[in-house]
Amino acid sequence: MNPETTGRKQDGTFAKGISGNPAGRPKGTRHRLGETFLDALLADFEKACADDPSQGALAIQMMRLEKPNEYAKMIASILPKEIEGTITATLGEALDALGDDDDD
Repeated sequence: MNPETTGRKQDGTFAKGISGNPAGRPKGTRHRLGETFLDALLADFEKACADDPSQGALAIQMMRLEKPNEYAKMIASILPKEIEGTITATLGEALDALGDDDDD
């Protein structure tokens, strides 16, 4: 087959802007799954400690003390995988900020 008709480059990979699955995964699906899971987790957490709100904090504390690896995994699972942002500063401001930390 001619690469021009398949959208592939000579090495078999797809050319920029061309996908082998044009329909792909619907946008927001992964986000919606995470959001749905967190909503269910929150509802379960609230239900579990409806009679005594301190029970939720106690469950978290017990997990931290008894299963620290799973506690760390749980925290990592609810944090965003990537954080985007922009930092703008002059070199002098950045060095001044670093110098301020030395005063502690």
